Amino acid sequence: ANALGGSAKLDEDGQLTGVNFQEALGADNPIKDVNAGFAHVKGELDTTNQNVTNVTTALGGLETDGSWKLALGKEGSTTVNNVKDAFKNIDDRVIDNSQSITNIENKVSTGSLGLLQLSADKHSLVIDNKVANVADTFTLAKKEGEGRTLTGVKAGKIADNSTDAINGSQLYAANLNVANALGGSA
Repeated sequence: ANALGGSAKLDEDGQLTGVNFQEALGADNPIKDVNAGFAHVKGELDTTNQNVTNVTTALGGLETDGSWKLALGKEGSTTVNNVKDAFKNIDDRVIDNSQSITNIENKVSTGSLGLLQLSADKHSLVIDNKVANVADTFTLAKKEGEGRTLTGVKAGKIADNSTDAINGSQLYAANLNVANALGGSA
């Protein structure tokens, strides 16, 4: 009787009594015979098997040979079949992004990126015609419509074919020439 465990005892007639495997099997109810014990163990195994199946399915399932089939799918345009490839794919994209950011930083710092760029000879500021190819007005007005002062304008070429801007000193000189030509205190 001791070999059976579960508080089993033999009575005076040699019959097994007092069998209860509830504690040994962690059952909620008393287990008084072998059939009840098997039923309890089978229920526990069924629950465990279902849990394993759920986890296996969540991870992607199993191949026909029993090996893991990871549910990684695609990372961008790359099909990923294992965790190592997934990390490599992400690492490669981080490296690409870092290089792109460095290229953008270099272009911004050298004036070769953005709406207003520095010419190749570094002597002119140029509006990017790829971005602003249909723009035909350049405004310095504030949001409220107030004007701004444009200063530091170099004297532009004054000629019939010139498209240069002229500055205040050129206008003053032109007005002075008109006044002198009219004579007197014009």
